[in-house]
Amino acid sequence: MNESGLRRLPFESVYNFRDLGGYPAGEGMQTAYGRCYRCDGLTDLTLRDRNLLERLGVRTVIDLRMDVECQRRPSSFAAQGSPIRYVHVSPLSGLIDPGRLAASASMPVTPQKMAQLYIAMLEKNSGCFREALATAGLPGALPMAFHCSEGKDRAGLLAMLLLGICGVSPVDIVADYQVSGTYIRHKYRTDPLWLGRETSDSDPQIMEQVLEHLEDTYGGICAYAASIGVTRETQQALRAQLLVPCILDGNLSASSRL
Repeated sequence: MNESGLRRLPFESVYNFRDLGGYPAGEGMQTAYGRCYRCDGLTDLTLRDRNLLERLGVRTVIDLRMDVECQRRPSSFAAQGSPIRYVHVSPLSGLIDPGRLAASASMPVTPQKMAQLYIAMLEKNSGCFREALATAGLPGALPMAFHCSEGKDRAGLLAMLLLGICGVSPVDIVADYQVSGTYIRHKYRTDPLWLGRETSDSDPQIMEQVLEHLEDTYGGICAYAASIGVTRETQQALRAQLLVPCILDGNLSASSRL
């Protein structure tokens, strides 16, 4: 479990490994540390990183990459006999040509275009998110880490759904998304080709447009989750496992009376 209070964990080979804990969730609750982690690829872990993952007690890994990405850089957690439950779903399938995945990442793209791609994943490949959320809600599934290649787009959408189901505000959901671009740029700080890729940015407008779409179309994240088959029981299980009383709630209430 992550008892350090750190949001970004100090991995050597993973730059965007972040705890979803510490966000206010209303009614005196907050998201718990040490339950759910979003990250970039977990395919080239050093021995130190493997030890850190073990110390965090991760029981489940959800791999959101496309089949071709998994073939190029296989996950060690997919191996038979792995003590960690491995689930692979691909929300980008059918939306991007796998053979041109690398080339498409370097093409100029606007925040609006990226938002449209995110919405397409949510609408056309909703089953991937249903399976991921159902997995997270299973007894004994947590602590869990979920990742794509860089931990921004596909992982960003799953993080958005988990935080939204927990009642985290849109402002904090957007802020959590926005951080990824900074860490991705740091990861490729010596690679001029990567530093020029507009798809490495996590412009807050992207997530804001996605949240607006879910609100206008479904009435919010919880309603969207219900529409794709995430049961009320699963959503309740996620909240039960991911929320704890806000550690500052009592102190803040007391200070407000001074």
